[in-house]
Amino acid sequence: MNQHEFDIVVKPAEDSQLDLLEEVFSPGNLTYPQHRRFEVQRKGEGVFLIAWHTNHPIGHFLLRWSGPEDPRVTQYIDVTHSAFLEGGRHERGLPQKRCSDGDHS
Repeated sequence: MNQHEFDIVVKPAEDSQLDLLEEVFSPGNLTYPQHRRFEVQRKGEGVFLIAWHTNHPIGHFLLRWSGPEDPRVTQYIDVTHSAFLEGGRHERGLPQKRCSDGDHS
């Protein structure tokens, strides 16, 4: 097995990559979902992560914290180590599983 088959790099999206990301992940979708995801990152409300393999985008994930930030909550929950995947649909139209930290099934 070739070592390069598993070389995957995950890093935040960049403005200069948006047209390519739309072409790869949302061809023909005139609502520009990748631009909307990047806007969340640009506003500082989350991070739009892109997985790359041999300089080609192969996956994406929008991570955002939309919960409370006041001390009454954060004193009990370490929000830097908790995340929730917002439900969506993958290309087969099946709902994605909602998960949180500690749920690895």
